[in-house]
Amino acid sequence: CPYFLGGRNWQSGAYNPDTRMLYLPILEMCMMAGLMADGTLLSTGIEATPAPRADSDGQFGRLQAINMDTMELAWRHRETTPPSTPLLSTGGGLVFGGNLDSSFKAYDAETGAVLWQAALGNLPSSFPITYAVDGKQYVAVVQGQPSRFTGSLYGIISNFLGEDNPAIKTPTDQPKLVVFSLD
Repeated sequence: CPYFLGGRNWQSGAYNPDTRMLYLPILEMCMMAGLMADGTLLSTGIEATPAPRADSDGQFGRLQAINMDTMELAWRHRETTPPSTPLLSTGGGLVFGGNLDSSFKAYDAETGAVLWQAALGNLPSSFPITYAVDGKQYVAVVQGQPSRFTGSLYGIISNFLGEDNPAIKTPTDQPKLVVFSLD
């Protein structure tokens, strides 16, 4: 362990100076590496096959917070599917992120509890952003248009969990920008 696409890889974490915590999206997956058979074209000669961790309980995603004053784990939240977006931490005590199960969630920055979630019609795939218009706060994320990273992970996790697993949803909506108001 880890797989070359995880544990901590493409999706960036977020730091909140108010909580003094670093929030990290984690992929819990391994790979089996070895030499490939002779005669493979355009190859390094090394094979890397994704594999669940030996102690896997079927949860491949994790969001965790590190207290930067003590360098200790403040909390962790595990999920069936791994994160598909970077994280966004807000001054209002929220952490936003998307998962391969097509969900977009708001977590409590202090505890990691899920405070809100939306089921999108496609994979959340961009950096979430927040902005205000006329005093009203919004959070936005792109759904669809998965990166090489998220597209690869979607196929791998689908194989691990099985196509019939409710955590793996076939996209039903077009790529678009999705915006939510923070009331």
